[in-house]
Formats: sequence, structure tokens, C-alpha cells
Amino acid sequence: MIVLGRELVDRRQWITDSDYELAFAVARVTPGTSIIAFCAAAGWLILGWAGAIAAVFALTAPTAVLAVLLLQGFEAGASHPLILGALSATVAAVAGMMGATVLLIVRPFSLGFVRSLRTAVIGGAAFLASWKFNVSPIPILLATTLASLLWGAIWRDEATTDKKNKGAA
Repeated sequence: MIVLGRELVDRRQWITDSDYELAFAVARVTPGTSIIAFCAAAGWLILGWAGAIAAVFALTAPTAVLAVLLLQGFEAGASHPLILGALSATVAAVAGMMGATVLLIVRPFSLGFVRSLRTAVIGGAAFLASWKFNVSPIPILLATTLASLLWGAIWRDEATTDKKNKGAA
């Protein structure tokens, strides 16, 4: 976004610095991809509706065309062993990266036996619900959040009871 600011405000002087900051701020709070919202806002500031449409089209059209070409290429060569190998390797790499990301996120919450058990039980149940029973992500997120909160409340009460018993002795 800094490069866009330099180009739009300093170099070409198409919009003012305050308009750039406003477009950037509004783009950050809109749902969806903020770069698309920013381009629409900047295009609108420069040329109105035509500018907004042109900016969004200029941003999204090349990647859409590339995605269609790649998809057609993969479909055309779907029976070729090299294409199948490349797709399999890509799926394996993405699955590995997702697994590593999950471990990085979960690791701080898995210190100690009880926390590790809670993470394994809730995470395993979420995976099973998604994989075996085709439950959509929203109910899974709600159920796992509720289960984690309940488990944490129960365990916290037991830990508090243990501390009170030790303090009384």
C-alpha cells in the first residue's frame, strides 16, 4: 500500500494524502479483501464509478485469467503422470503447511497433560465431525468453543479447589 500511496499521491498527484488515508481506512473495515476495496475507493476518487470499476477489473482480471488457464491446463493433462505427480505433491505440501500452522497455533494451549488431552480430544472431535460426518465449519467452531470453555471452567474449578485445600492445610 505504501507503493500505491507514493504513486497516487506523491508522483501522479491524482488524489490527496487525506483521501488516500480515508480510502485505506475504509478498505480495512469493509468485509472481504481490503486491497480490492482500496482499489475501488481510489478509482472512485479519481474517476467516479468508471474508475472504481476499472480499478477492480484491472486488479482482478489478470489473476482470474491465469486461474482459468491453469485450470484448463491441469484438466487437459489430468491423465499425464507428471501433472498427476505435481498435483499430488501440491496437495501434500499444502496439507503439511496447514498441519504445521495448526501445531503452531495449538502449541501454547497444549502445555501440560490436561491441556494436551483437552486439545487432542476437542481437536480430534472437530476433525472427525468434519471428515466423517460432513459437518460444516460454523457448527464445529461453535461446538469446540463451547466444549473448550466448559472444560476450562471445570478444570479451573478443580484447580481452585486444590489450591484452597493446600492453603487450608
